[in-house]
Amino acid sequence: MRIIISTLAIFVFLAVIVTDIAQAANVVYLSDLPFKASGLKGNPNGGYYDGIRVNSHETIITSSGSQSNQWERPTGIGGQAYPKSVLFHVVKDESVTATWALNRGFTKLTAMIGLDDTQDIPGIYPLITVDFIGDGKKLGSASIQSVYGKPDPTPSVDLNVSGVNSLVVEITFKGTGGGTNLDIVNPELQPVSSSQ
Repeated sequence: MRIIISTLAIFVFLAVIVTDIAQAANVVYLSDLPFKASGLKGNPNGGYYDGIRVNSHETIITSSGSQSNQWERPTGIGGQAYPKSVLFHVVKDESVTATWALNRGFTKLTAMIGLDDTQDIPGIYPLITVDFIGDGKKLGSASIQSVYGKPDPTPSVDLNVSGVNSLVVEITFKGTGGGTNLDIVNPELQPVSSSQ
C-alpha cells in the first residue's frame, strides 16, 4: 500500500512539473509581438526624441520611425539585465501609448515595471503611471513615485487578458527632469491553448 501511494505521489509530482514546463515553453513575450506607438514626440535628427526600445535592441522606435541609436547598454533594473523588455524613453512630461493586437489569443499577462538603470539625469525620480487597457476597459495599473529621493519598490502586474482583442499600455510621466527611461520587463503572455 505504501509503495502504491508513494508511486502515485511521484506520478502526481512529475505531472505537475511537466505541466509547468509545457506552460513555460508556450509563453509568448509581449515584447516579441508587433505594436503601434503613439504620443511619441521630438525630433530624432535634432537629438531630442521620445522612443521605445524593444528587447535591449540598439534600434529605437521614434515618432519618425525606427532609427539606430548605438544604445549598447542592456535594459536593466537594479543591476539585473532583462533581455525580454519594452523600454519607454520620454524627454518631457507627457503620455505615450503602445497598442498590441492580442486577437483574443491570451489569458494572462505578467510583468515587472521599474526605472531603468540608465537615466538621462540620474537622481530624478518622477511619478509614473502605467495603465493596461483591454478593448477600452482598464485591466490594471502600476505606479512609481518618489519617496525621499528614492523610487518605490518595483511593482509587478498580473492581469487577466482573456478575450482581449486590443491591449493598450498607456504611460504617463510627470517630473521627468529632462529624460526618463521606464522598463516593462519579462512581459509574459499565457496563450489560450496552453491554459486549457
